[in-house]
Amino acid sequence: MGFFLFPVLAFVLWELPSMVAMAVHKLICALTGHSFEQRFLGVWAYRLLGMLTFWPLIMVTGGVAAGTGPSAAFGRLVLIIEATATVVLLLWARLSSRGA
Repeated sequence: MGFFLFPVLAFVLWELPSMVAMAVHKLICALTGHSFEQRFLGVWAYRLLGMLTFWPLIMVTGGVAAGTGPSAAFGRLVLIIEATATVVLLLWARLSSRGA
């Protein structure tokens, strides 16, 4: 596992948040009628945006979900909704030509 640990961690910690940030930007472009190619922000902007928004949101929601009581049940529900929305958003961004 040691040899494969760095590429897996690099993908999960670095590339996944930037893919989510790009997919959200493509969705915004599709909803507003703009072209994603003309409004592309650059890879490093998406990486920075993803790191500053994606992981803090997941950490806060995960912290609430790890607790006890009614707030933990709500946190688990929100975490499941976030994961499902992320998967759907990434699939839509890959398969849709809208906003391209």
